[in-house]
Amino acid sequence: MMERTINLKIVTYILNGINQGKSYLKYICDICDIIFIQEHWLAFFDLDMLNSVCGNMFKLVKSAARCIILQFDQTILINIYLSCLSVSGLGLLVMQCK
Repeated sequence: MMERTINLKIVTYILNGINQGKSYLKYICDICDIIFIQEHWLAFFDLDMLNSVCGNMFKLVKSAARCIILQFDQTILINIYLSCLSVSGLGLLVMQCK
């Protein structure tokens, strides 16, 4: 019986925000099979931004932001929005089969 070897490239990456970490994330999406990401800082309504960075990967991503935005004046709304973005966020990116 012949043994079959599978080489997987697995990496974990702390982005410290999608804007700061997206260029390196794009690079590792091209060379890795599985990527665990932390601290993407995306709100739940911005999670699709990862599609432009790692379009070739299956994504399971969670925002840590828990925001309920009611009708407030503009100053309070901006403060709520910024506090929602200042939380972590986790994700699992997996290379799709070719």
